[in-house]
Amino acid sequence: MADSRSPRGLIADLVTPIGPSGAVDGPGLDRLLDRVLPHVRGVLLCGPDAGGGSDLAQSQRLELVLSAMDRVAGRVPLMAWITGKTPEETRSMLEALEGGLEGRGYEGPVFWVDTPLVYHSNRGLPRHCEELASSASRPLILFNDPERVKQTARPLKRASIRTAVLKEAAHVEGVRGLIFRGALDRSRNYHKAVRFRSDFRVYDGDEAQFLAHPSRHGVLSAGANLAPSAWERITASSIGEDGDGRTYPDQLKGIWNLGRYLEALRDLYSGEPSRLISLVLKRAGVLEPEAPAPPEDRPADDVRRILDLMKRHGDA
Repeated sequence: MADSRSPRGLIADLVTPIGPSGAVDGPGLDRLLDRVLPHVRGVLLCGPDAGGGSDLAQSQRLELVLSAMDRVAGRVPLMAWITGKTPEETRSMLEALEGGLEGRGYEGPVFWVDTPLVYHSNRGLPRHCEELASSASRPLILFNDPERVKQTARPLKRASIRTAVLKEAAHVEGVRGLIFRGALDRSRNYHKAVRFRSDFRVYDGDEAQFLAHPSRHGVLSAGANLAPSAWERITASSIGEDGDGRTYPDQLKGIWNLGRYLEALRDLYSGEPSRLISLVLKRAGVLEPEAPAPPEDRPADDVRRILDLMKRHGDA
């Protein structure tokens, strides 16, 4: 397995630029990556939220990851969401992506991201993680996403990974981190459970929670598609990477203002992050415009508000 340390800081939950034909919008992907790469420590592809990964065919996920590899060329770590509806679908996705990496001879850092409770219970989960990691040449990052798990048709007793189960899974060398969504108390317990691993990252998967109670490892942010510089600055400040550690009054005011800006943006796109962020980026000329749709099919007011807010802060 490649020796890759999971990044610390801002991880962009990249929207998936798909053209009218269903293929990846290559020029749009170029422009989007040019927009976010200078400001992030990693990029999540095919994510279940901004990336719309659940609606992408395996061929589209593979095309997106391979296209991004060519453009990122190792500048930042790539993460790709591999979760399917079943263990078999997940393994198939992993095998396809592993084959793509091998075929391209890609040497940059890559992490496979999996939300295992979508298709697997807590019972036997560490063993499943071990088997998945042993079949992969790149490390795994788990995704605890209780709301998504609750949306599945599977009648599970628990929608979150049990703390004891996470601790056992963290003993698997190929498991290098966790994206966390859920209650703060559970987050604290998770941090305690994995503190024996200095290379294990626990990222906030909830932007609002990070802005209010930032973790020390970083955040997965859909808003980084829209305001990458603002998210970079507030993440660096929150995890203590913004200089000599001293905070001056004007800096504190600037960080506070940035936080309010990012909260306001999130309030506007949080209901449909993939659709709304994509529409905004199309209106801004970053992604390829699509054919006009009937007014009732477009959340025009939200898009306009987002663009107006971004313009006031120099992001559009």
